[in-house]
Amino acid sequence: MECFLGSPNVLSASCLKKSFGENEAVRDLSFEISAGEICGLLGPNGAGKSTTQMILAGYLPADNGTVSINGTAVSTSSKLYRSQLGVVPQELAIYPELSARENLHFFGKLYGLSGNDLLGQIDVVLQTIGLESRADEPAAQFSGGMKRRLNFGIGILHRPRFLILDEPTVGVDPQSRAFLLESIQQQAADGVGVLYASHYMEEVEVICQKALVIDHGQLIAQGTISGLLNRVPAELAIVVESKSENFQQLIPDRFTVKTLSDNNYNIRLSAQENQIIDLTAELAELIQLIQADDAKLISVNTEHANLEQLFLNLTGRTLRD
Repeated sequence: MECFLGSPNVLSASCLKKSFGENEAVRDLSFEISAGEICGLLGPNGAGKSTTQMILAGYLPADNGTVSINGTAVSTSSKLYRSQLGVVPQELAIYPELSARENLHFFGKLYGLSGNDLLGQIDVVLQTIGLESRADEPAAQFSGGMKRRLNFGIGILHRPRFLILDEPTVGVDPQSRAFLLESIQQQAADGVGVLYASHYMEEVEVICQKALVIDHGQLIAQGTISGLLNRVPAELAIVVESKSENFQQLIPDRFTVKTLSDNNYNIRLSAQENQIIDLTAELAELIQLIQADDAKLISVNTEHANLEQLFLNLTGRTLRD
Protein backbone atom coordinates (compact mmCIF):
# COMPACT_ATOMS: atom_id res chain seq x y z
CA MET A 1 0.00 0.00 0.00
CA GLU A 2 1.30 3.44 -0.92
CA CYS A 3 2.08 5.95 1.78
CA PHE A 4 3.59 9.43 1.72
CA LEU A 5 6.18 10.18 4.37
CA GLY A 6 5.55 13.64 5.78
CA SER A 7 3.81 16.33 3.79
CA PRO A 8 3.95 15.80 0.02
CA ASN A 9 6.29 18.53 -1.16
CA VAL A 10 7.64 17.40 -4.54
CA LEU A 11 5.73 15.89 -7.43
CA SER A 12 8.05 14.62 -10.14
CA ALA A 13 7.79 12.92 -13.50
CA SER A 14 10.67 10.92 -14.92
CA CYS A 15 11.11 9.81 -18.54
CA LEU A 16 7.39 9.77 -19.34
CA LYS A 17 6.50 8.23 -22.67
CA LYS A 18 3.11 7.81 -24.33
CA SER A 19 2.27 6.76 -27.88
CA PHE A 20 -1.00 6.47 -29.77
CA GLY A 21 -0.28 4.04 -32.56
CA GLU A 22 2.69 5.43 -34.45
CA ASN A 23 2.19 8.89 -32.96
CA GLU A 24 4.58 9.49 -30.07
CA ALA A 25 2.66 12.07 -28.02
CA VAL A 26 5.13 12.31 -25.12
CA ARG A 27 8.77 11.25 -25.19
CA ASP A 28 11.25 11.14 -22.29
CA LEU A 29 9.56 13.96 -20.39
CA SER A 30 11.05 14.72 -16.96
CA PHE A 31 10.32 17.58 -14.54
CA GLU A 32 9.30 18.29 -10.97
CA ILE A 33 6.99 20.65 -9.12
CA SER A 34 7.69 21.65 -5.53
CA ALA A 35 5.21 22.69 -2.87
CA GLY A 36 4.35 26.37 -3.21
CA GLU A 37 5.70 26.56 -6.76
CA ILE A 38 3.74 27.54 -9.87
CA CYS A 39 5.22 25.91 -12.97
CA GLY A 40 4.04 26.99 -16.42
CA LEU A 41 3.44 24.35 -19.10
CA LEU A 42 3.81 25.82 -22.58
CA GLY A 43 3.66 24.37 -26.06
CA PRO A 44 1.89 24.71 -29.42
CA ASN A 45 -1.30 22.80 -30.18
CA GLY A 46 -0.47 19.10 -30.43
CA ALA A 47 2.78 19.46 -28.51
CA GLY A 48 1.80 16.93 -25.82
CA LYS A 49 0.54 19.21 -23.05
CA SER A 50 -2.85 17.53 -22.69
CA THR A 51 -1.32 14.05 -22.73
CA THR A 52 1.16 15.08 -20.04
CA GLN A 53 -1.62 16.44 -17.85
CA MET A 54 -3.78 13.35 -18.34
CA ILE A 55 -0.89 11.08 -17.34
CA LEU A 56 -0.26 13.09 -14.17
CA ALA A 57 -3.98 13.16 -13.39
CA GLY A 58 -4.25 9.40 -13.76
CA TYR A 59 -6.60 9.54 -16.75
CA LEU A 60 -4.02 7.93 -19.06
CA PRO A 61 -1.37 5.33 -18.19
CA ALA A 62 2.14 6.12 -19.37
CA ASP A 63 3.84 3.55 -21.61
CA ASN A 64 7.06 4.14 -19.71
CA GLY A 65 8.36 6.39 -16.95
CA THR A 66 7.33 7.09 -13.38
CA VAL A 67 5.44 9.66 -11.37
CA SER A 68 6.78 10.17 -7.85
CA ILE A 69 5.93 12.07 -4.71
CA ASN A 70 8.80 12.86 -2.36
CA GLY A 71 10.98 10.49 -4.40
CA THR A 72 8.64 7.50 -4.06
CA ALA A 73 7.05 6.14 -7.24
CA VAL A 74 3.26 6.15 -7.07
CA SER A 75 0.38 4.69 -9.02
CA THR A 76 -1.48 7.61 -10.59
CA SER A 77 -4.69 5.57 -10.41
CA SER A 78 -4.48 5.05 -6.65
CA LYS A 79 -6.98 6.67 -4.32
CA LEU A 80 -4.21 8.07 -2.11
CA TYR A 81 -2.43 9.79 -5.01
CA ARG A 82 -5.64 11.28 -6.38
CA SER A 83 -6.58 12.60 -2.95
CA GLN A 84 -3.46 14.79 -3.14
CA LEU A 85 -4.28 16.08 -6.63
CA GLY A 86 -6.72 18.73 -7.87
CA VAL A 87 -7.54 19.02 -11.56
CA VAL A 88 -9.20 22.02 -13.22
CA PRO A 89 -9.91 21.10 -16.86
CA GLN A 90 -10.21 23.53 -19.74
CA GLU A 91 -13.71 22.24 -20.53
CA LEU A 92 -16.07 23.29 -17.76
CA ALA A 93 -16.76 20.34 -15.44
CA ILE A 94 -19.89 21.69 -13.77
CA TYR A 95 -23.58 20.85 -13.89
CA PRO A 96 -25.45 23.95 -15.15
CA GLU A 97 -28.79 22.89 -13.68
CA LEU A 98 -27.27 22.71 -10.18
CA SER A 99 -26.42 25.73 -8.05
CA ALA A 100 -22.83 26.54 -7.11
CA ARG A 101 -23.41 25.06 -3.67
CA GLU A 102 -24.99 21.91 -5.10
CA ASN A 103 -22.12 21.47 -7.57
CA LEU A 104 -19.61 21.72 -4.75
CA HIS A 105 -21.64 19.34 -2.59
CA PHE A 106 -21.83 16.76 -5.40
CA PHE A 107 -18.13 16.85 -6.20
CA GLY A 108 -17.21 16.98 -2.52
CA LYS A 109 -19.01 13.66 -2.04
CA LEU A 110 -17.01 12.22 -4.93
CA TYR A 111 -13.82 13.39 -3.20
CA GLY A 112 -14.89 11.54 -0.07
CA LEU A 113 -15.81 14.57 2.01
CA SER A 114 -18.85 14.40 4.24
CA GLY A 115 -20.65 15.95 7.19
CA ASN A 116 -19.44 19.18 8.73
CA ASP A 117 -16.09 18.92 6.93
CA LEU A 118 -17.85 19.02 3.56
CA LEU A 119 -20.21 21.84 4.56
CA GLY A 120 -17.35 23.86 6.01
CA GLN A 121 -15.20 23.40 2.91
CA ILE A 122 -18.07 24.45 0.66
CA ASP A 123 -18.38 27.73 2.59
CA VAL A 124 -14.60 28.28 2.42
CA VAL A 125 -14.47 27.65 -1.32
CA LEU A 126 -17.51 29.82 -2.08
CA GLN A 127 -15.75 32.70 -0.34
CA THR A 128 -12.45 31.89 -2.08
CA ILE A 129 -14.05 32.04 -5.53
CA GLY A 130 -16.26 35.03 -4.72
CA LEU A 131 -19.61 33.28 -5.21
CA GLU A 132 -20.98 33.26 -1.67
CA SER A 133 -23.74 35.74 -2.61
CA ARG A 134 -24.74 33.67 -5.66
CA ALA A 135 -24.25 30.25 -4.07
CA ASP A 136 -27.82 29.05 -4.50
CA GLU A 137 -28.41 30.16 -8.08
CA PRO A 138 -28.22 27.67 -10.98
CA ALA A 139 -24.82 27.71 -12.65
CA ALA A 140 -26.61 28.08 -16.00
CA GLN A 141 -27.33 31.69 -15.02
CA PHE A 142 -23.68 32.47 -14.33
CA SER A 143 -21.42 34.52 -16.57
CA GLY A 144 -18.43 32.85 -18.21
CA GLY A 145 -16.12 34.20 -15.53
CA MET A 146 -18.34 32.92 -12.72
CA LYS A 147 -18.44 29.45 -14.28
CA ARG A 148 -14.64 29.47 -14.52
CA ARG A 149 -14.39 30.41 -10.86
CA LEU A 150 -16.75 27.59 -9.91
CA ASN A 151 -14.72 25.20 -12.08
CA PHE A 152 -11.63 26.27 -10.14
CA GLY A 153 -13.41 25.96 -6.81
CA ILE A 154 -14.33 22.34 -7.52
CA GLY A 155 -10.65 21.57 -8.14
CA ILE A 156 -9.52 22.93 -4.76
CA LEU A 157 -12.49 21.73 -2.67
CA HIS A 158 -10.70 18.70 -1.18
CA ARG A 159 -7.57 20.69 -0.20
CA PRO A 160 -5.16 19.09 -2.69
CA ARG A 161 -1.40 19.45 -2.33
CA PHE A 162 -0.89 19.69 -6.10
CA LEU A 163 -3.02 21.37 -8.78
CA ILE A 164 -3.18 20.79 -12.53
CA LEU A 165 -4.73 23.81 -14.24
CA ASP A 166 -5.53 23.62 -17.95
CA GLU A 167 -6.24 27.08 -19.40
CA PRO A 168 -8.18 28.17 -16.29
CA THR A 169 -8.69 31.75 -17.53
CA VAL A 170 -9.66 31.10 -21.14
CA GLY A 171 -12.51 33.33 -22.34
CA VAL A 172 -13.01 35.27 -19.11
CA ASP A 173 -13.32 39.01 -18.51
CA PRO A 174 -10.32 40.95 -17.12
CA GLN A 175 -11.78 41.14 -13.60
CA SER A 176 -12.35 37.38 -13.40
CA ARG A 177 -8.91 36.74 -14.86
CA ALA A 178 -7.26 38.90 -12.23
CA PHE A 179 -9.34 37.24 -9.50
CA LEU A 180 -8.40 33.74 -10.67
CA LEU A 181 -4.71 34.57 -10.95
CA GLU A 182 -4.72 35.97 -7.43
CA SER A 183 -6.52 32.84 -6.21
CA ILE A 184 -3.92 30.60 -7.85
CA GLN A 185 -1.11 32.59 -6.28
CA GLN A 186 -2.82 32.24 -2.91
CA GLN A 187 -2.96 28.48 -3.35
CA ALA A 188 0.79 28.48 -3.96
CA ALA A 189 1.34 30.73 -0.94
CA ASP A 190 -0.52 28.09 1.09
CA GLY A 191 1.98 25.45 -0.06
CA VAL A 192 0.20 23.95 -3.07
CA GLY A 193 2.33 23.00 -6.08
CA VAL A 194 0.73 24.09 -9.37
CA LEU A 195 1.19 22.96 -12.97
CA TYR A 196 -0.23 25.83 -15.04
CA ALA A 197 -0.91 25.12 -18.72
CA SER A 198 -1.70 28.25 -20.69
CA HIS A 199 -1.34 30.00 -24.03
CA TYR A 200 -1.34 33.37 -22.26
CA MET A 201 2.37 34.03 -21.98
CA GLU A 202 1.92 37.23 -20.00
CA GLU A 203 0.05 35.28 -17.30
CA VAL A 204 2.85 32.74 -17.04
CA GLU A 205 5.42 35.53 -16.71
CA VAL A 206 3.41 37.12 -13.89
CA ILE A 207 2.51 34.14 -11.70
CA CYS A 208 4.97 31.34 -12.49
CA GLN A 209 8.39 30.83 -10.94
CA LYS A 210 9.50 28.50 -13.71
CA ALA A 211 8.23 27.06 -16.98
CA LEU A 212 8.45 24.00 -19.20
CA VAL A 213 8.27 24.33 -22.99
CA ILE A 214 7.40 21.16 -24.88
CA ASP A 215 7.02 20.50 -28.59
CA HIS A 216 6.44 17.26 -30.50
CA GLY A 217 6.23 15.50 -27.14
CA GLN A 218 9.71 16.54 -26.03
CA LEU A 219 10.90 19.01 -23.43
CA ILE A 220 12.80 21.66 -25.38
CA ALA A 221 13.38 24.19 -22.59
CA GLN A 222 12.84 24.48 -18.86
CA GLY A 223 14.05 26.74 -16.10
CA THR A 224 13.18 29.78 -14.05
CA ILE A 225 11.29 32.53 -15.85
CA SER A 226 14.24 34.92 -15.50
CA GLY A 227 16.64 32.27 -16.77
CA LEU A 228 14.48 31.52 -19.80
CA LEU A 229 14.08 35.21 -20.60
CA ASN A 230 17.85 35.61 -20.58
CA ARG A 231 17.87 33.39 -23.66
CA VAL A 232 15.99 36.06 -25.62
CA PRO A 233 18.09 39.00 -26.77
CA ALA A 234 16.88 42.44 -25.76
CA GLU A 235 17.32 45.19 -28.32
CA LEU A 236 17.53 48.97 -28.49
CA ALA A 237 17.18 50.84 -31.76
CA ILE A 238 17.05 54.60 -32.32
CA VAL A 239 17.14 56.91 -35.33
CA VAL A 240 19.09 60.17 -35.02
CA GLU A 241 19.51 63.19 -37.28
CA SER A 242 22.93 64.79 -36.97
CA LYS A 243 24.82 67.28 -39.13
CA SER A 244 28.10 66.54 -37.38
CA GLU A 245 30.73 65.03 -39.69
CA ASN A 246 32.21 62.87 -36.92
CA PHE A 247 28.91 61.76 -35.36
CA GLN A 248 29.60 58.03 -35.83
CA GLN A 249 32.89 58.35 -33.97
CA LEU A 250 31.02 59.61 -30.90
CA ILE A 251 29.06 56.35 -30.54
CA PRO A 252 30.69 53.59 -28.40
CA ASP A 253 31.85 50.48 -30.27
CA ARG A 254 29.25 48.21 -28.64
CA PHE A 255 26.57 49.96 -30.74
CA THR A 256 26.03 49.30 -34.44
CA VAL A 257 25.62 52.47 -36.49
CA LYS A 258 24.11 52.42 -39.98
CA THR A 259 23.81 55.49 -42.23
CA LEU A 260 20.25 55.95 -43.49
CA SER A 261 20.88 59.20 -45.39
CA ASP A 262 23.39 62.03 -45.33
CA ASN A 263 22.26 63.17 -41.88
CA ASN A 264 20.22 60.25 -40.50
CA TYR A 265 21.65 57.30 -38.58
CA ASN A 266 20.22 54.09 -37.17
CA ILE A 267 21.90 53.06 -33.91
CA ARG A 268 21.27 49.56 -32.53
CA LEU A 269 22.33 47.53 -29.53
CA SER A 270 21.42 43.84 -29.30
CA ALA A 271 22.17 41.61 -26.34
CA GLN A 272 23.56 38.16 -26.96
CA GLU A 273 21.96 35.03 -25.48
CA ASN A 274 22.25 34.98 -21.66
CA GLN A 275 23.59 38.55 -21.71
CA ILE A 276 21.71 41.05 -19.57
CA ILE A 277 21.70 44.69 -20.64
CA ASP A 278 20.02 47.65 -19.01
CA LEU A 279 18.17 49.24 -21.93
CA THR A 280 17.20 52.26 -19.84
CA ALA A 281 20.81 53.02 -18.92
CA GLU A 282 22.01 52.47 -22.49
CA LEU A 283 19.34 54.79 -23.87
CA ALA A 284 20.18 57.45 -21.28
CA GLU A 285 23.85 57.37 -22.36
CA LEU A 286 22.90 57.72 -26.02
CA ILE A 287 20.61 60.66 -25.29
CA GLN A 288 23.47 62.44 -23.50
CA LEU A 289 25.69 61.95 -26.54
CA ILE A 290 22.94 63.17 -28.87
CA GLN A 291 22.35 66.29 -26.78
CA ALA A 292 26.06 67.02 -26.62
CA ASP A 293 26.22 66.80 -30.42
CA ASP A 294 23.14 69.00 -30.77
CA ALA A 295 21.60 66.16 -32.81
CA LYS A 296 17.88 65.40 -33.12
CA LEU A 297 16.28 62.19 -31.84
CA ILE A 298 13.83 60.92 -34.48
CA SER A 299 12.57 57.63 -33.00
CA VAL A 300 13.22 55.10 -30.22
CA ASN A 301 12.33 51.42 -30.14
CA THR A 302 13.12 48.97 -27.34
CA GLU A 303 12.37 45.27 -27.22
CA HIS A 304 12.55 43.60 -23.84
CA ALA A 305 12.73 39.84 -23.62
CA ASN A 306 9.41 38.07 -23.06
CA LEU A 307 8.11 34.51 -23.07
CA GLU A 308 6.22 34.98 -26.33
CA GLN A 309 9.48 35.78 -28.12
CA LEU A 310 11.16 32.76 -26.54
CA PHE A 311 8.20 30.53 -27.43
CA LEU A 312 8.27 31.58 -31.09
CA ASN A 313 12.05 31.27 -31.24
CA LEU A 314 11.84 27.69 -29.93
CA THR A 315 8.74 26.41 -31.70
CA GLY A 316 8.62 28.51 -34.86
CA ARG A 317 5.87 30.64 -36.36
CA THR A 318 4.15 27.97 -38.46
CA LEU A 319 0.45 27.62 -37.67
CA ARG A 320 -0.57 24.49 -35.76
CA ASP A 321 -3.98 22.81 -36.03
